[in-house]
Amino acid sequence: MLKIYFTNRFYLGLLSLCALLFLVQLNRLFFSVFIIVAAILLSLSLLELLLLFSSKSPIYVSRRLRSNLSLGDEEPITHTLRNNLSFPIQYVLRDKFPQQLQQRNFKLSGWLKPSDKKTIRTIVVPKVRGEYDFSYIDLFLNVGFGFIQRRVEFHQPFLAKVYPSVIQLKKYSINNIKNSVLFYGVKKVRKIGHSYDFDHIKQYAVGDDVRSINWKASSRRNELMINHYEDEKSQAVYCIIDKSRTMNMPFNGMSLLDYSVNATLVIASAALQHQDKAGLITFSDVLGNVLPAANSSIQLNRINESLYNQKHRKTEANYNLLYYSLRKLTRKRSLFFMFTNFESMPALNRQLDVLLSLAKHHVLVVILFKNTEVEDYYNAQIDSKAKMFEQAVAEKYLTEKHKIVKKLRSYGIRCIYTAPEDLTVNTLNEYIELKARGVI
Repeated sequence: MLKIYFTNRFYLGLLSLCALLFLVQLNRLFFSVFIIVAAILLSLSLLELLLLFSSKSPIYVSRRLRSNLSLGDEEPITHTLRNNLSFPIQYVLRDKFPQQLQQRNFKLSGWLKPSDKKTIRTIVVPKVRGEYDFSYIDLFLNVGFGFIQRRVEFHQPFLAKVYPSVIQLKKYSINNIKNSVLFYGVKKVRKIGHSYDFDHIKQYAVGDDVRSINWKASSRRNELMINHYEDEKSQAVYCIIDKSRTMNMPFNGMSLLDYSVNATLVIASAALQHQDKAGLITFSDVLGNVLPAANSSIQLNRINESLYNQKHRKTEANYNLLYYSLRKLTRKRSLFFMFTNFESMPALNRQLDVLLSLAKHHVLVVILFKNTEVEDYYNAQIDSKAKMFEQAVAEKYLTEKHKIVKKLRSYGIRCIYTAPEDLTVNTLNEYIELKARGVI
């Protein structure tokens, strides 16, 4: 089937012929002009038609991109074109991107010299987790006259999966952070209590804790021997993600749930690098994914696969269900990073008893999100009196959020109040601080 398309230029030529035909009715002198214009239009169209269909494969095109894309990060898509004809050709490329990318009018255009090859790099930012189905690439070709186009269709199916940001995971790697200026000035602090993870027995030296003297080993060696302990490791670090409707609020094209997913992957990687156990719990009105804390080599992949399929729910979060699930899941003291959002003081008060019960037996870090758009609106200079009421409402909302944070901290619950784009680094800094202070 010949895929021929007539361009606007061709129809303008036909319109000119109609105008000349009308003039011929008025004056026979225009008849020769009509014949010449018609002959030129027909000759150029036939010549372009012959050139475009002189080869079965006039052009080659391919698309390249990674199979695992990172949520919220810039990802390159490369199109490679090669002219198989012996004359220059003009092209218009239209790639049918998945609907998640929201690029419905994507096209590339240009010229290709004979046997020329061109590579074009396009940057896209996936902002929705899931599967991205790439399918057809359409090319519209002409040789420069612009009367006729040939459509060449390339069926290049490709399935890409958008996972939590692996780029951020590498960026905030503990190994990189240890060599950065973030650790300049950090010093060891005295830890309260005593660690009981036995390491080995060594000879007593001045300054050692006399409570750790091993009297049996001392009697055998006829000298003081002391038990040496190391800092406790393999502690459980859980990321708890609220998937209720409050986490569907969008910022810069991504929801709060998406930001939490990216931060969770980084925290899990940091915990595993610190030889801690990493776990994951998602919840809303029902309990979602539950991954018990572990420090195996495949735990990070398990967490990544679980985060990949997370979807928000249009319901309220059931904190009581979460509490009883956590009581069954972990008996030992653990660190909980809870990604949630309270928009009002009554919303916090309804769940405060559950949070206090968790904080009593574990180290609980509640992560709340700043509404940066409301803050920008409140800080903007507004001259109109009609806008003053809206600014007062914004001030009331921000004051309420600060009260929520202050109340949580007054009960001894650690709280991170952060902008969505700063979530990952602020949460990671909190984890590093807790490890340095020996809180966990």
